[in-house]
Amino acid sequence: SFVSGIEDVIATESSNLYPNPATGNVNVALELLSSEKVSLDVYDMVGKVVFSEDFGTMSAGHSLKAIDVSQLNNGIYMMNINVGENSIVTKFVVKH
Repeated sequence: SFVSGIEDVIATESSNLYPNPATGNVNVALELLSSEKVSLDVYDMVGKVVFSEDFGTMSAGHSLKAIDVSQLNNGIYMMNINVGENSIVTKFVVKH
C-alpha cells in the first residue's frame, strides 16, 4: 500500500572552514546535532597526514576551533573532520 504525507528528513552535522586561502590559522566552525567525538586530520595532496587533532567529546551546538597552518607549505590540503561515525571532507588552500 502507498502511504502519502510522510517525509524523511535527514539532519547532518555541518562545518565551515575559513579563511580560504589560509595564511596563519584556519577556523573550523562546527554545528553538532548531538554530543559527539570529534577529531580532524589534514592531508597534503599525496595523502600524507600533516596535522591531526583530537577534540574528544564535544557538546551539541555551535563551536569554533582555530587550527594553526602557519607551518604548512603553500598548497592545497584536504581536511577530514570526523564527527562520531561521519566524516566531512573539505579542501582548502594555504598561501603565505
